[in-house]
Formats: sequence, C-alpha cells, structure tokens
Amino acid sequence: MHKKALSFHTKIAFISAFWVTAVSVLLFAGIYYFYSLSLLENLDKLLYEDIERIEDGLVFDNDGNLDVQLSFESHTEVRPDQERVNFLIRDDHGEIIHIVNPSIEGIPAVTLSQQSPSLSFNIFIQGREFRLQSRRHGKETHTGKGDLVVQVMRSLEKVTQDRQTLLQVMFFIIPFPVLLSALGSWVLSRYFIKPISQMIKTVNEISANDLNRRIPISAKDEIGQLAHTFNHLLNRLESSFNTLKQFTADVSHELRTPLTAIKTQSEVILRQPRSAAEYQEALVSVLEELDILERTLEQLLQLSRSDANLENIHKTPVDMLALINNRLELYGVLIEDKRLKVTVIPVGAVSIFADPLLLDRIVVNLIDNAVSYTPPGGEMQIHLSNDHLGVMFKICNTGVAFSPEQISMIFRRFTKIAHRDKPTQTPSHGLGLALVKWAVELHGGSVAVENAHDKVCFSVKFPGNP
Repeated sequence: MHKKALSFHTKIAFISAFWVTAVSVLLFAGIYYFYSLSLLENLDKLLYEDIERIEDGLVFDNDGNLDVQLSFESHTEVRPDQERVNFLIRDDHGEIIHIVNPSIEGIPAVTLSQQSPSLSFNIFIQGREFRLQSRRHGKETHTGKGDLVVQVMRSLEKVTQDRQTLLQVMFFIIPFPVLLSALGSWVLSRYFIKPISQMIKTVNEISANDLNRRIPISAKDEIGQLAHTFNHLLNRLESSFNTLKQFTADVSHELRTPLTAIKTQSEVILRQPRSAAEYQEALVSVLEELDILERTLEQLLQLSRSDANLENIHKTPVDMLALINNRLELYGVLIEDKRLKVTVIPVGAVSIFADPLLLDRIVVNLIDNAVSYTPPGGEMQIHLSNDHLGVMFKICNTGVAFSPEQISMIFRRFTKIAHRDKPTQTPSHGLGLALVKWAVELHGGSVAVENAHDKVCFSVKFPGNP
C-alpha cells in the first residue's frame, strides 16, 4: 500500500519550519556564546579589582614578613554582588605565604612571566566551579622574597544561573517563530498554489470532445507563463486532432469512391449473362479503379511515414536536367495529344545533391500537375538555375490563376481546387502537392506557388551542395 504523498504547501511549511528552526538555533547559539563571554569578562574585571585591592594592602615589615591590610574582610564579608572573595599569595617558588581560607589550599600554582603576568581559567573545588585569576606582583615593597603571585577566585554560580536563565528564555521563544513561519508558509503557499490547483482541475476536465477549452490567465508571473504554455500546447493538440479528424474523413471518402465503383460495376455485370467483350471491359474498369486505390494507398503510406519521421534520405549527386527530360518523355503521348508547347530553360550544368527517389517524386508530381491542368494548345516552361545559394527548379503553365485563398491551402492534403478539374483520365486525390512540399522540406528546401501574368508557377528551392 502506497503512502499518501505530502501536499506541496505542507512540504513548504515543513521546509520553512526547518530553516527557521536552524537559523533560530544558530542565532541563539551565537547570543548564548557571546553572552557567556560577556559574563566571564565582567567576572574577570571584578577579580582584577580584587587583586588591585589586595596588592594595595600588601605590607612587609623589616624582617620581610608579609602582612595584608585589606579594606574588606575577604571570605567573611558578603560583597555587594553577594559573592565571597577568596585569595592566597605565593612566593616565587610557588609556596603559599598567605591564605584567607584553608579550604582553597588546593588551588593549583601557576608560572607567570613578565610577558604573561596574568592568567584566568575555571577550576572545580569540592564539587563547585570557580573562576580563578592569577597575577604576578613585582613591586619593591619587600626584601628577599622575590616576585609574588596573587591568586583570587570567585564562584561561577551566578554566571551559571544567568546562562540557565538565558537558555530557558531561548527555549521558550524559539517555538513561536518556528510555528508562525510554518503556519504562515502553509497559508501563503496554499494561496499561491491555488491557481496551479485550478489549472490541474481544468486540464483534467479537458477531453477529446472539448479541446477548445483554455486555462484562464489571471497574472503575468511564472504561473501565468505556465498557463500560457498549457494553452499553447492545447492549441497544438486541437489543431492536430482536427487535422486527424479531417484526414480520416478525407481518406474514407477517397477510398469509398473507387470501392463503390468496383462494387457497382461488379453487381451490374453479374445481373445477367454477358459476352466475353463485356466481361473484359468490366475487368478493365475494375483494374483502373484498383490502380487508383493502389496509388492512393501508396501516397497515404508515404505521408504517414513522413508524419512519423520514419523516412531516411540518402543523398547522392543527381543530374537535374537529365531527370526532367526523362520524365517529360513519360508524358510525351499526353503532351502530344494536348498539343502542348514545352520549353526547358537550363542555365549551365545543374546538379543537385539529393535523394534520387524523393527528387524523382517531386519532379513527376509537378510535371503531372502542369500537364494535367494546362489547357489544350497551352504552354509549359521549365526553368533551371544554379548559384551559390542553391538550385532553383521552376515550372510554369498556362491556365486559370489561383486566388489568394487557394494559394494558402494548395499544399494541404486532400485539397482540390474546384475550377481546376483535370482534363485527363487520372483523377486527383489532392495528395501530390502535399507530398512535394514534404519531400522538398525534408531536403531543407522550400516550395511556393504564384500567379505570373497568364501562367501559374511552382518554384522549388534546394539548398546549395555541401
């Protein structure tokens, strides 16, 4: 059983709480550290003042005996800060020569120099923690005793209490910003995630029957850009889906026509006995319809391969002029029957680096289109040119001009121009020019159609040879 994933705004709340907690802990740790240093510095200042008072009260008699005359009673007097002062004095050999409280005799001796005349650190005595400060005393107030070391200590209980108070305050304060940040992040993320949730709901409701729906764009921020991207995707999906529907309908219509003709002719010929000549005529008619079906299916297969990007091209040098002359010979009978004047105008040697099969299909379709739509007694001109920009193949024929609307849709699949019905026996399925466009673009070229005076011209541009 899969665990339910956390929502986005819940994750944001957890992440925000985590970072606020981490920042708060680091901040309070810094405060605690520097506050502790400040407490120790203040305590060291008090110890320094204690040593100053003790040094001022050091007196030696003529025999070198030490006497301490203080203005306060060290360990017996309670100072204004409520802490007792304990101290001792050592000679230059580390021996204790004066002590105010025998219980502090365990204070360690330290070695001090002129470069480091004082030292402060923490010690434990009888389970209690104290702050000890030792300082070298070198005043010439005695004879034969050398330098003295004065050691004073104070209890760290008050410092510890202040630290604990600060920790308690911190532990009381930290949860509030953490909870507030988590709650605020949850509320804000839920507010900002709401448009995305609405987009998800809208996208889930869109089906193949209502691809015209769009996501409302209410802002120009990143979420608005996301909605715009979804709408752009829906535009492409709707266009592709409509094209597919139209393509399916057109294919059904184009295949139904020859199939209906075959069925009708077969039913008629079988209604009663026929002569051998009649049966032969019917079979010829059926064969013609089957040829139409074969060509249509071949073109549809080629287009489907182009849609799936399955067509691989193998480019080789091709003599364009030889290819055109060869294909014109195939249409020689039809050209002669229609009394067409055909002129090929090459400018220099024209060779193109292309796939021979696809290039042949381009030339055949364009020549077939020109021969079929040129009226009897009309004229066809084929222009070839070659320069550093590439190869230009242009075929023009006399006939009825195209309207701007017809030009815009002439390369679409199954497009048939109403007033340009072919005067030949070969019917049009509106796939030839679509195949031409696909094959040309597969080579990186372009194809266009234009009206030039009394002619209609198709121009194909191929890029230059590598």
